[in-house]
Amino acid sequence: MARASRDDLSYEEIDQAVRRIDRLDDPVARDRAMELVAETDGDGLRLINDLGVTNTKRLLRLSVDGVDTNNLRQNLFQLYGRGEISADDIATFTKNVEEFKGKKGMDKVLEDISSETANKGNFRGASNHLKIAAKLRKQDDGIAQFEKQTDLINEKNTKIDIITENENIIEVKSERYATVTKEDISYNKFTTQISKYIKYRDERNLGEVIVYFTKKPSQDVLSYLRNKNGIDSVKLYQDGTIKTLV
Repeated sequence: MARASRDDLSYEEIDQAVRRIDRLDDPVARDRAMELVAETDGDGLRLINDLGVTNTKRLLRLSVDGVDTNNLRQNLFQLYGRGEISADDIATFTKNVEEFKGKKGMDKVLEDISSETANKGNFRGASNHLKIAAKLRKQDDGIAQFEKQTDLINEKNTKIDIITENENIIEVKSERYATVTKEDISYNKFTTQISKYIKYRDERNLGEVIVYFTKKPSQDVLSYLRNKNGIDSVKLYQDGTIKTLV
């Protein structure tokens, strides 16, 4: 999608976006909307139209401790303008951010997507973490903390993506694991990471170790997980549905 300018929008589209901004009852939100539209030109107007009033309000009032949410909003507008994410992507993302904004570690989840160098991969990573967290909550296993560092004795710390209220350890892996083989450095890093999760779980007497993938992992990765003692479950999350692989 090429970057839109006001000249690419019809009078009706511009009028609709302006009226939606005027309908924002919070003056701070109206000011933020006008600033973003000024910075992103036609993209901002089009996104406001595509989001609708409710989702626009949610996006503009986002506030998370430790996160530059102004920069986050601008990054979302820019990714949308480049055609890399959709209005539906943004609506789901902001709804989940609002739901979990009070959880410990949320600032770490949003760190990359709110940075000056944010890209589509940063958005997908944060978005997938939050989508899976939302699924877990619906399964009556709420979120206790995001991005927890292990503190194993005589071991280098590693990051746990999600700790649930039932004390399960959740790891979320990206699409790149679909092509990882035993010869890859990332394979060795992955197996070391999983071993640390299991050790941490056993030392702290926690719940299950569950690995989620956003694309079916390679045979090498899947074989390792099938044969690894201590892994409780391996799941595939795609298009809003969860399938058990192991």
